[in-house]
Amino acid sequence: VTRGFEQFIKDFRVEHMDPEGVVRGSIVVGGALLSTDGGMHVGGLMLLIDSISSMSVVAAQRPGGVSLEIGASIVGHVEAGDRLSVEARMLRMGRTVAFLSVEIRRQAGDDSSEGELVAIGTQTQHIGQPWLTRLMYGLGMRLLPLARWSESRRLGKLESWNLPKCPARSMEEALHVQAVEGDVEGRRFQCPVALHLLNGLGAGHGA
Repeated sequence: VTRGFEQFIKDFRVEHMDPEGVVRGSIVVGGALLSTDGGMHVGGLMLLIDSISSMSVVAAQRPGGVSLEIGASIVGHVEAGDRLSVEARMLRMGRTVAFLSVEIRRQAGDDSSEGELVAIGTQTQHIGQPWLTRLMYGLGMRLLPLARWSESRRLGKLESWNLPKCPARSMEEALHVQAVEGDVEGRRFQCPVALHLLNGLGAGHGA
């Protein structure tokens, strides 16, 4: 649970996760994932690509890190109410860097169908965490009570901040991008960094 940028995909349902770094799940498109024209905003697709590919690092039993590069090819249009299936894979993981890929498909009415490809994404993520972080994470993966204690402590700290939930009804409203005053050519824009644009670490979300 987060009041950061991930709050807009809180309805994502994880359906499969394995130690090889494969994560599968689905989400129904709506809310702030939409653009003002009623379709899914590219920012919503980037949020899925970033967040779900990061989950593949966790599935491979490594603590998530910082995005070094995120890319996507958008090949299809998504409407409000469409159900998307998302599959993230760990392509390769070194000591400090992980290479990840994501496929997003529109689910067909027939579950036997693979679904129409909507987007393909990639992420390069730095996972070279300090030794104490790696130690605590490794212990947590082996000692469930310790993992529960650590997570409850983290969530309790977030709760104490009492961060407001973002009421945005579209991605444009959430991003609040504005033209720079005095730019007569309309080429410069600014986006104030609000609390709901942060990730779970308190920094600007990679998406």
